[in-house]
Amino acid sequence: MLTESQFVQCEKIAHQTMPALKAQLDRLDADYLHKGFDLPLLAQMMEPLILQHAMDFSQTILALCPLPASENQTLVVTKAGLYKLNRRPSHILNELLQEHIQLPFDRTYEGTLCQILGDKHYKLPAACPYFSLFPVGSKNDEGQTLWLNPASLYHILPADFGQTIIHTTYGLSLLVSQRPDSLTNLLRQACLCHGILKRQERRVPGPTTALQSFLGFSSTPILDRVLDKLCVQDIPGKRGSFLPTYLALHDAQHREDWELAAEATRRKCLAQG
Repeated sequence: MLTESQFVQCEKIAHQTMPALKAQLDRLDADYLHKGFDLPLLAQMMEPLILQHAMDFSQTILALCPLPASENQTLVVTKAGLYKLNRRPSHILNELLQEHIQLPFDRTYEGTLCQILGDKHYKLPAACPYFSLFPVGSKNDEGQTLWLNPASLYHILPADFGQTIIHTTYGLSLLVSQRPDSLTNLLRQACLCHGILKRQERRVPGPTTALQSFLGFSSTPILDRVLDKLCVQDIPGKRGSFLPTYLALHDAQHREDWELAAEATRRKCLAQG
């Protein structure tokens, strides 16, 4: 866990930068700052929230947390407050990218990031020019996978019983089963992908400008450590390469799908004589 002075610092950040969110969390649990929440405990804390069917997806999302009480309920954390949506995380991620870059969060999007990153990667984030969300947990079981915004992370530390505790700048501490080194690698990857998308639409500063500064991240213990020495020049690929890569991959996958469908039809016809 954090030291008491670090808890005070988190509370100060939350009070100054997201007072509405902090006030809402205080009402749900006055001592939430000193607790660690796994998904069942988080769902229990969020029970008083009214289930909603829509929200403004133009907001910056700090976290998506599936609520185990129902496979269709997701807690959405924003600076403006908490939303309990009657949607799966995958549906929300898709709507977020459609809102910010007019593209779906699908295999073509992920394949484009893979090509630009230049190597095999797993657990790719949902990134846009304004923020990114990276998965913590198994992407094959979205009911157990958190999606976290790197900009809202304060620290990642080992916890008891082989767990890891993720402390956020809004004071919520999340207990997960992934190792700290795995989480920091995913955090770094999410920041680079955020940089790829932000570079598409923003004037790019000098190549030696710190990545942390370019992304607009405040200083926190985990961000300072993970992004130390990373600069704009470390963002993979070239400016303007995302959309052409996406379109080329989309066309190739469309042709492949058409060819597979045509072959399946041919085999079916042959089998029927």
